[in-house]
Amino acid sequence: MGSKTGRRAFWASALALAAGLVGPVAAGDIAAVQPAGAKLNLTYEIYAGGVNGATFDIEVTLPPPGRGGAYATRVRAATQGVVALFAPWRLDALSEGRRDDGTLVAGRFRNADTWRDRTKTVEIDFAGEGRPVVTMDPPNTETDRPPISDEQLDGALDPISALSRLILDSTQGCPGRTTIYDGRRRYDMVASPLGERDYKASAQNPFEGSATGCRITFERVAGFKPGEGRRGLQGAAAEVWLGKALDGQAPMPVRLELDTGWGTMLGHLVRVRGSDGTVLYSRR
Repeated sequence: MGSKTGRRAFWASALALAAGLVGPVAAGDIAAVQPAGAKLNLTYEIYAGGVNGATFDIEVTLPPPGRGGAYATRVRAATQGVVALFAPWRLDALSEGRRDDGTLVAGRFRNADTWRDRTKTVEIDFAGEGRPVVTMDPPNTETDRPPISDEQLDGALDPISALSRLILDSTQGCPGRTTIYDGRRRYDMVASPLGERDYKASAQNPFEGSATGCRITFERVAGFKPGEGRRGLQGAAAEVWLGKALDGQAPMPVRLELDTGWGTMLGHLVRVRGSDGTVLYSRR
């Protein structure tokens, strides 16, 4: 995953926190697996300077809180409106794995990142013996990227699985440090508590109530070229605010804040649908 492609894919998953557009499936999109467990479709709108510049439609299939089982998280996202005219971009990513004894074990990750009319895909198979198997299209031709040791890859998750951990462990607070491998680079996501904040509903944000915050930062570990990631990944920070948008469900991300260096991007959970398409949460 190139540095710009990897940064877009990671922040897409950071803003959306999981997976899957509901609606028509275009040719070449990923066929998602449906493990047993709670399935919700989440829609986020992303704002910058008051303008809705992107939409993330999300499908999250997770095992019951506190129990093991398969999970699948998927992100399909695209720029919208006038932003799409100048920065046409879309993302289709899928992550699958299992939760065993409270620990997430990555299985398969696929990311298709399209900027203008050029698509780059990355697939990572974590399920086999030894190191994860990475396949890229176009193929990876780099010869100067620093190596990553087997020990540094031990227990690593793909970017979406790492962020899905926030949802699975939301009743236990921020999950601390998570190891991430994106196919080229190894870095850590660090989630630290921010306390609680009360929100009132607005035209952009339908959530009203108390939310618990996690500050997300990143630390480079291995596989980075000299200077790579210092202005993007290393210096970036996000806030994820988790609240009970639905009665009887674990907290989910209701507000997302990303400091980009030139301004703050805000993401709001604007709609939740059940597996049968019933709207469970939306703007009034």
